[in-house]
Amino acid sequence: MNHRPQRSSHTRDALLGLAGALLVMLLAQLGQALAPSAAHAAAWKHDRATWYGPGFYGNRTACGHRYTTRIRGVAVPSSGPRNLRCGAKLTICRHQRCVRVRVIDTGAFRSHQFDLSARTAMDLCTCWKPYTMSVRWRRGWLRTPHART
Repeated sequence: MNHRPQRSSHTRDALLGLAGALLVMLLAQLGQALAPSAAHAAAWKHDRATWYGPGFYGNRTACGHRYTTRIRGVAVPSSGPRNLRCGAKLTICRHQRCVRVRVIDTGAFRSHQFDLSARTAMDLCTCWKPYTMSVRWRRGWLRTPHART
C-alpha cells in the first residue's frame, strides 16, 4: 500500500501563499526589465523616407555595393549626420514592422532622411504606394519581434 503523509491545510495554504508571493515578485522584476527606459525611448527618431529602385539596378552604390532587387539597405544624405556613414547599422520601423539594415549609399531624396532600397521598402510596407512614408529609426540593431535582417 502506498501511504502518503497528509499535509495539513495550513501547510498547503502557506506554500501556496509563498509561491504566489514569489510569482508576484518575479513578474514585477520582469516588468521593470522590459519597460523601456527614458533614454531608450528618446533614442528613436521620426523622419520621412522614400524608396528607390528601377534605374539604379546593377549600378555600384557610393559604399561599393552592387545595387540589386534583393539588397537591403538605405541611402542617407551625403551632408547628413557624421555617424550615419557607409556600413552604419540602423533599425527602421513603420507601424509594427521593423528591419535591420546598413547604410549602403548616399544621396537621399531632397528633404528626406532616407532612401530605402526596394527590398527594404517592401519589408516595411506591402504596397508600393505611398512613395513617401513616415518611419521611426535609431542607430544600431535592436532585437525586435518583427525585425528582418
